[in-house]
Amino acid sequence: MRMFLIGMCDIFLILYLTSITNVGTQSVLTMDDFFHLKEMHEVLKEDKRKSEEALEKKLVQARLEKEAEAKRRKEVEKTLQSNKTERDAITRNLEQTEKMLKEREQTLDQLNSEIAAQQAEREKIEKSYQNELEMQKEAVEENRKLIDQMKQQTELATMAAEEAKTVQKLAVELKEQALAAKKTAEDKAAQALAKSYKAEVEKTKAISAMQEAKASRIKAEQNAERLATAIKDMTQDADVAYTNNVHPQMQTVKVTYSRKAGNDRLIYKRELFLLPVKIDGQIYLIFPSRQVGFYGRSDKAPEKIEMSHQGKVINRVLMHRDYDLVAIALADYKDQTSVPYPVNTPIGQLMPTLLALRNNGNVNLSDKARHIAGDYFIVKRDYLKKDKDFRIKYDVKGIRGTGVHGERIVQGDYLVDLNGRLIGVANKANRVIPVDTLAGWEEVQF
Repeated sequence: MRMFLIGMCDIFLILYLTSITNVGTQSVLTMDDFFHLKEMHEVLKEDKRKSEEALEKKLVQARLEKEAEAKRRKEVEKTLQSNKTERDAITRNLEQTEKMLKEREQTLDQLNSEIAAQQAEREKIEKSYQNELEMQKEAVEENRKLIDQMKQQTELATMAAEEAKTVQKLAVELKEQALAAKKTAEDKAAQALAKSYKAEVEKTKAISAMQEAKASRIKAEQNAERLATAIKDMTQDADVAYTNNVHPQMQTVKVTYSRKAGNDRLIYKRELFLLPVKIDGQIYLIFPSRQVGFYGRSDKAPEKIEMSHQGKVINRVLMHRDYDLVAIALADYKDQTSVPYPVNTPIGQLMPTLLALRNNGNVNLSDKARHIAGDYFIVKRDYLKKDKDFRIKYDVKGIRGTGVHGERIVQGDYLVDLNGRLIGVANKANRVIPVDTLAGWEEVQF
């Protein structure tokens, strides 16, 4: 509207000036009208400038708004694109959440199965040990309290499992809170399993304690029986012990061997009374190698040797050349026999009264003149000494003569306790070699 008025003013001004030029004094317009019109022209011109400036500002503002709108539109498009990506991510997260929820359901089902299995196993164990619990009168109340505690812990575990199921259902309904619900459910399930495991451990400890108590009682009874047996064995009469425990075990081995002496050939025949002993799982007869014609610590055997046990020929032995001992295996021997004492057994752990068994091999004329026993004699443990190599020496102080000083251990004697258990074999006078294994002995055939 302002532009229209400004244009009209310009037209009137032009008409006015034209009329002055052409008409002269005949114009009806005065100078006042001119100045008035000029003033109006200036006002309109100023209004035009302001209007143009305002219009220019509006154009600039409109252009800025248009640019801002374009920018906002781009941002909206970008936001829409970003929202689509987020929606896809949320969709994937929801799918993963559903998968994790299914896995958690499987885990919880497995935990429930394990809890049920443990409950069944615990009931089975409680039933099997009910008789033992009745014998343990002093421990009944404490074990009953322990079982009550375990039942309470089992109920807590069951409640925790039910709570985990409730959390699971809630997680299915509220998928947007699935991760937090999953963690809570897993924590509670782990606590339930831990409580169940702890209860099982406590139960196992209780059962173990009962078993230990039972084993201790049985062991104490066995120790008492062994002690009574040991006292009975140690206090039995030596002569009776030889007759009842030792003599029935003795085996006879017939030996014939020959040696050349100058131009002559000497033939020796012997019957050895030997004690069977179980070593390395087999039955053996052990005696000095010199008693069957071997030279000590040499490879030289008799020119001819024949050995037999109960009519069966023996053509191989095991030999220890340093000890001058041989061992014969009895494959068909079925009677009961004992294993020897370990080589490192201290002298103080032996019976106070022992026996030295003759094997009918080496009682010489001087021994016979002193009337030493022909089958066995009683050995006092206090007269025995053991060196660093575990060899045993029979050491009787004083001059040999009669009584206790008249006896001695001769080559081939077996040193045994009153039950006939072997301590060692004498390879020379008053020296006994303990033997508890034949590992390393050399096989000799003839």
